Amino acid sequence: METDTKTKRSPASVFFRVFGRTADAALGKFLYFAIAAELFFCTMSLWTSEEIGYIIYFTVPDSLIGKRPSRLFSLLTHADMSIPVVRAIFFAITLITTLFAAFALYLFIKDIKAGRNKLLVMLGIGVLIQMTLDGYKYMMWDYVSISLYIAMMLVCYAAYFLLKTDKRYIAVIFAAAAEAIDCRAVLFLFPVTLTVIFVKAVHKENKQLKLMNMLCLAAASAVLVVSFTSVDFGFNADSDTIDEMFVQRFLEIGTPEEKIDKAIYGFKFEPYLRVTPNELVGDSFTNCYYVKDIVYEDHFQLLLLLFAGLIILYDHKDDTSEASDNDTKTAVPAAAE
Repeated sequence: METDTKTKRSPASVFFRVFGRTADAALGKFLYFAIAAELFFCTMSLWTSEEIGYIIYFTVPDSLIGKRPSRLFSLLTHADMSIPVVRAIFFAITLITTLFAAFALYLFIKDIKAGRNKLLVMLGIGVLIQMTLDGYKYMMWDYVSISLYIAMMLVCYAAYFLLKTDKRYIAVIFAAAAEAIDCRAVLFLFPVTLTVIFVKAVHKENKQLKLMNMLCLAAASAVLVVSFTSVDFGFNADSDTIDEMFVQRFLEIGTPEEKIDKAIYGFKFEPYLRVTPNELVGDSFTNCYYVKDIVYEDHFQLLLLLFAGLIILYDHKDDTSEASDNDTKTAVPAAAE
């Protein structure tokens, strides 16, 4: 007579067993893809924006707007492009930046042993990205968030080469490049450089680390000074021509001409005709209290709920699987009798 040694598992134990294996795979073998997916979700505002001003700012020639900061070196001004093409370019830039940023973060997070701690770090990263990029729309500088995202990615690599490798001179290059892309990169370099300066366990007696740390800050500061002095402070933008560009863009998306009024774009776009690095950096300090409004954003709430749920489930998965295994072990002798 055959003895059935199998026990019927409850739906809960099956769910937690599957969840546990999936979570362990996502935080282990597929950690890079999990980070990339999170970053792509947190940067949706960069490539889903329907703002016409977002497109105008990056495609209007320097001859009409002057040298303004965070315009990706005016690369999108050299050819006439339709709105779908420009949006496709923004999507490609966001995707490529995300893939590179995810790898930089992966290099840090992979060394964390506990899966729960990895989840907490990923939550912190997602919150930082979401609050930073979405927070600027309350400061009226959200058009230039895509350049800041690129700069933040470069800062991640600067931190990696500075703190995790012996090729620390490469960190200086990344720090300068980040600052050249967006003047606000220095705000994200400060935590890295201050960590080296004040956390003794990091620098100890490593003189090379101390030197390269100061060179990173010096290189970023030098580029920041250049960006302050290279902007056309006295440039009078050609508002009439820019208005015509807005009208053409609105007509392109099917807006009736009689409904196109400067009031629907002028209030927000006018500050970009005169924006300087001083304002971008200054507002990041003085208007940072606007970040509190991000708490009410749907994407932000969804991110918090998602990770809160994942952490709760991750904490519970081992208890459930252990209980299920114990039930199986005790069921075998009982069936043999």
